[in-house]
Order: sequence, then structure tokens, then C-alpha cells
Amino acid sequence: GTYSYTVPQDITTLSIESWGGGAGGGNQAAQANGGGGGGYSKKTISVTPSETLTIIVGSGGATGVNGGDSSVKRGATILATATGGLTAGGASPTPGAGYYDIWYPGGAGAAAQGGGGSRAGSGGGGGGGSSSAGAAGGAGASATPGTGGAGGTPDGGAGGDGGAPAASGVNGFFPGGGGGGSGSSSSVSGTGGNGQIKILVP
Repeated sequence: GTYSYTVPQDITTLSIESWGGGAGGGNQAAQANGGGGGGYSKKTISVTPSETLTIIVGSGGATGVNGGDSSVKRGATILATATGGLTAGGASPTPGAGYYDIWYPGGAGAAAQGGGGSRAGSGGGGGGGSSSAGAAGGAGASATPGTGGAGGTPDGGAGGDGGAPAASGVNGFFPGGGGGGSGSSSSVSGTGGNGQIKILVP
């Protein structure tokens, strides 16, 4: 969602912590990959007392949809951001230069197993945490679902587990966990966990 934030009187700097949304698991016709986890960033920005900033919190992706970026903006200018995970399973891409002081990416979702027949889905990647990156999801085997990757410590969301054969994937956890892949074409992959933004006033 999109929100407004008014800087308090006498405040000239803010510390912004952002988590991007996790991606949904893949939308393959059969066994699916897990979605990538959203990343974490921290950025100290200069502000003017009483100015209004725009806060954009990235949503978790639906099946086959990337996670949304979480950003703080002044007008059209991005001041701080954390990128969302990728539904193709990739780790969250590094934000542009100047948009972060600290960056920990989300984990990659595991690749789909494929091969036809009844096979389990793969796990989603964990969301980045404020002290470490998210872990990659585990690959599904012929009958064993892949495990979702752990969230980065201490506050990243875990990735969702893959679905058992013919079962749906598990949704990624808040904040930023990637969704688990489905186990067959008759089921659906899990959605990604939503992102979040924390504004720390000195």
C-alpha cells in the first residue's frame, strides 16, 4: 500500500528500514519453483521538519508474480528502497546506488524439478533480515516437498514449503518470504509474504 508520513518538528534525519515483498511461487503447468524472498535495506536520510514523504510498502506476489519493492520517496525521488523477490526464483536484486547503506538480499527460490509425473514443488526463499541474508529454498524431490528457506536473522520472513505431489505450495511468511511451488497443475503455488517499512526517529 501507499501512505503519507509527516516528519516531526525538529527532526532532520530519519533511519529507514525496508523489506521488499516476497515473490509468489512459479506458475508452471506442473511442478513449480519457489519464489524468491524480498530483501532488507537500511538507509539514513536527511529530511526537513514537517515535510511529507510517501511510503510505499511492497506487497507479496501472487502466483507467478514478483514481490513489490518497498520505498520511501520525496515526490518522485526515491530516498530509500528494498527490492522484492523474483517469481522466477532469483534472489532479490540489489537496489540502485544511493538507495541503501546496509543491504541483505532475500534467498533464491529453488528450481522446479520437472520431469513429468507426480512430483513435489520446491521451497521459496527466505526474506532478508536486519543482520543477515535470507536462505535459499530447498528443491523438491520426487515425493518430498522442498523446504522454504529460513528468513535472515533476526526478522526476515521464512519462505513457504513446496507442495506435496498434487498439493498447493505454502504461502511465504511476513516479512518478505517467497511462496512455495505447487506440486501439480491441479494445485497453485503459494503467495509471497508482504514487505514492511519501519521509520526510526532519532
